[in-house]
Parts: sequence; C-alpha cells; structure tokens
Amino acid sequence: MGWMWCTVAVSATPADACPEIRLLTPREVIERADELVGLQRAAYRIEADLIGDDRIPQLSAAAPD
Repeated sequence: MGWMWCTVAVSATPADACPEIRLLTPREVIERADELVGLQRAAYRIEADLIGDDRIPQLSAAAPD
C-alpha cells in the first residue's frame, strides 16, 4: 500500500488571530515531505511514550522518494 497524506497547513498572524487551516496541494506535500514525516514521528513518539511501547511502525517511516 502506498503513502496517503491527509494534511493541513496552519498559519496565523498576528499571534492572536485565528489560524488558517487548508489542505496542502500535492506539490506542497512533496516539497514538505521531510517536515511532514518529522511531524508524524513526533506525534507517534508521544503516543508511544504514553502507551509504553515504541514498536509503532510510523516511528521508523521515511519520506517517500
């Protein structure tokens, strides 16, 4: 099974403004693949710590070529 991303971009200016949430374009996903995988690992690291098990496959995932 291949990769499937459901991603959003969040930005806000100034700090007290509501964030903009939108879907990333396929090009943006490709351009930000390393960043997205890093975010995924950080999220799964928190989950792994909470459940006390680091055998979650997404912790070792790499960005697709």
